[in-house]
Amino acid sequence: MADFLQAVRERVVIYDGAMGTNIQFRNPSVDDFWGKEGCNELLALSRPDIIKDIHTSFFAVGCDVVETNTFGATRVVLAEYDLQDKVAELNIAAAKIAKEVAQQFSSKDKPRFVAGSIGPTTKLPSLGHIRFDDMVAGYFEQASALIEGGVDVLLIETSQDLLQAKAAVVGVFEAMQKAGKRIPVTVQVTLEATGTMLLGTEIGAALTALEPFDVDIIGLNCATGPIEMNDAVRFLGANSSKHVSVLPNAGLPQNEGGRAVYKLKPEELATYHKHFVQDYGVRIVGGCCGTTPEHLQAVVNAVGGIEPAKREVKPTAAASSAYTSVPLDLDPKPLVVAEEMNTTTRVEHFRNLVRGKKYDDILTLAKRLVNDGSHMLDLCCASCARADSGGFYGSGRCRRGIEAHSWQGDHQFDQFGRWREAHVKGASDGEALRRGSDRVDNR
Repeated sequence: MADFLQAVRERVVIYDGAMGTNIQFRNPSVDDFWGKEGCNELLALSRPDIIKDIHTSFFAVGCDVVETNTFGATRVVLAEYDLQDKVAELNIAAAKIAKEVAQQFSSKDKPRFVAGSIGPTTKLPSLGHIRFDDMVAGYFEQASALIEGGVDVLLIETSQDLLQAKAAVVGVFEAMQKAGKRIPVTVQVTLEATGTMLLGTEIGAALTALEPFDVDIIGLNCATGPIEMNDAVRFLGANSSKHVSVLPNAGLPQNEGGRAVYKLKPEELATYHKHFVQDYGVRIVGGCCGTTPEHLQAVVNAVGGIEPAKREVKPTAAASSAYTSVPLDLDPKPLVVAEEMNTTTRVEHFRNLVRGKKYDDILTLAKRLVNDGSHMLDLCCASCARADSGGFYGSGRCRRGIEAHSWQGDHQFDQFGRWREAHVKGASDGEALRRGSDRVDNR
């Protein structure tokens, strides 16, 4: 752990480029996929020479880190190819291939590293595609295999759903706990051309939600090129207390003949990365879809030896919903916290809505409170008169932070505070409020 983070503290660390793009350049045959065409992860077993060659091509141009060919190697994704029983085998094999190449290029003065790639799967828990705990279990399984394979970093990347990102973080930390090993963890979210994550999350909300976790790096990757990422990178540089990583695509994808084509030139990617490093203090750069060894060679030449801008970030206490973030110290004051959504007060209206499972009415109430000017909703669904005290299950769109009260009888919460929660960064209530889901739990 110390070696990688020490390198980040000392200089700009450069990741490799696209795995999928460079696999396509090598034209694997249908037989190479063992009848599972489209499952690039399988090439770690069927054509390890292709994967090894890709890693070699990026290390040869000066990259410090390569990512394992495991972006979709979770049970959730592999089940679509009837390969769900090969999770451990694929992840361990991919990690060992990358480690072998990294060791060939490593020296005392320039160590090379391997990042275990952990993608978003094909499910969005916030939309009910998968249970939160099932997604955690899938990430736990993948991360455990990557750790066994010897990766130096665990890279949660291309996160499109904030709840999915948090499930990945929980699974990764549970895997490290079981393995008795702590290695650096990176979480990278993906912002669409609209400037938000796929489900509408702003970068400020994502940062507020992820910073309380014990991750080491927070950044951006995929979906767009560096020019579209500029504002979000500037925000992270000014507000994140963690190291910042940026791995853009080679521009916005363009559809040509039914294929995604990326037209950003190597020197253009290099120019933007130099800007991110010199002006925003970014210390980890690289490439995503469409980027080649030529792109990364230009980046190495542009940022090698450059001192990143100094970042002196003072943490700001804030709360977020799944969409926006609200600082706890507002200017102008006051911070308005609505307290009508609390079952423990003398007013029975909300308590009756919860008991009656009138979720549409509850959502209507929440929206009314927001429209009345509330910045946060004080949400408590506990009821000492109920034997199950199992919490409130529901979903809806409310763009305000939730301050969650969570006393639920004898129910035991795990160390990540799942079941109860709001995203509260820097709150005095500590870990109980700072972990878990960003919304009313919809599991």
